[in-house]
Amino acid sequence: MKISKEVKDDQTALLTLEVSQKDYETKVKQTLKKYAAQAEIKGFRKGKVPAGMIKKMYGNAVLADEIQHLLGHKVNDYIRENELEILGQPLPIVNPDLQIDINQMGDFTFQYELGLSPEVDLKYVDTKPKFQKYKITVDDELVSKEIENMQMRMGEVEHPESKPTGKDAVEVTLKELDDAGNVKEGGYEHKTAFGFDQLKLKKDQTAIGKMKLDSTYAPFNVYKAFDKPKEEIAKAFLELDAEVMETVGTAFELTLNKINRVGAAEINQEYFDKLYGEGKVNSEEEYRAKVKEELENYLDQAADNRLRADIFKKFSEEIDVELPDAFLQKWLKATRDEKVSEADIDKEYDIFAADLKTSLVFGAIAKQGELQVDAEELKGKVRENITQQFQYYGMPLGENEEMLESMVQRFMSDEKQLRQTHDQLMDTKIFEYLKGKVKVSDKEVSLDDFNALNQ
Repeated sequence: MKISKEVKDDQTALLTLEVSQKDYETKVKQTLKKYAAQAEIKGFRKGKVPAGMIKKMYGNAVLADEIQHLLGHKVNDYIRENELEILGQPLPIVNPDLQIDINQMGDFTFQYELGLSPEVDLKYVDTKPKFQKYKITVDDELVSKEIENMQMRMGEVEHPESKPTGKDAVEVTLKELDDAGNVKEGGYEHKTAFGFDQLKLKKDQTAIGKMKLDSTYAPFNVYKAFDKPKEEIAKAFLELDAEVMETVGTAFELTLNKINRVGAAEINQEYFDKLYGEGKVNSEEEYRAKVKEELENYLDQAADNRLRADIFKKFSEEIDVELPDAFLQKWLKATRDEKVSEADIDKEYDIFAADLKTSLVFGAIAKQGELQVDAEELKGKVRENITQQFQYYGMPLGENEEMLESMVQRFMSDEKQLRQTHDQLMDTKIFEYLKGKVKVSDKEVSLDDFNALNQ
């Protein structure tokens, strides 16, 4: 088989494969012989079906499959051996005059169109672009607010008999009402819960804020009560899908079943020991200093994340990448479900192209910096992520090495999650590399100003 490549001006290449009869004939005959030995056709003993009949019944399909198999391997081998960097997959060029006929085997010529990965000009990396890293001020007021939040997180849950308020979580039963305002016979009934502070309307806040357990309030319009889209309310509070939500009314009778109120934990030595371990913090002064340190570390990481986003955004905007758009649009249409319209694909292409350009830019930066993620790093990050996840839910795995190792091995066999972890590590490496290529100045801001910037 002869293979030749012709590079076009539009960042594509034409791959031409000249297939001779000797490239496939032997394999086709072997396959037909195997079919003949296994065929069970009425009127013939197994293995005694005439070769001509087998050829007539299966010949064209076997020939087409063998040629397709041969082409697939040869194209992939050529791309790998010649280290071609391509986008998408090779697209076969349809030849309407081509006839695959077992009775007329001969030489064939096939062509594939390749989208070539563009060269990425990284001169911008050497221009030392300027960025700001925000230094978030941690003052006494912020420390006090965080301590209040921690007291609530560590507090005991109480169940008062009446008058929900503030951040109380209320458990209720909702019963659908009819047009006359009575509980509808056979109507929808559902138990749910929500935060009292989620209520949007003053009349709901006032009425429910005066209720005792087992008392009722009606009419309660669930879709007006919360500041959320109707579909989200139906799903979150009523567990109704979009298809059935229209069959259920909007007004309900609300029965108060339970009030859950978290009381602030008392600040004492027992509280310190519970938070940080026995004897690690021994006074309110040490506690405030510890909280301030934790806040500073947390907010410094948030500022680092913002700097990362700013750097990545700027580099993806400033480094231009020319894509073979016509080829990629053609490739998307060829690989999408037939039910997806061309108009939808055209809308999708801009997002697809932007993501691809970003991927190419940072792939080129990783290559320039010789950045790699090795197997040990990957396994270590998997272990770290699993450990942190279980710690978050109060289930430390550090003491159960066997279980942790088992979970790591199971995670390592999940290709999708492994790829996400690899990308997470690579993003960090690229960020650290680019930080050494840019100028970063610090700017002090309040937490409110920082949050406003991130909006």
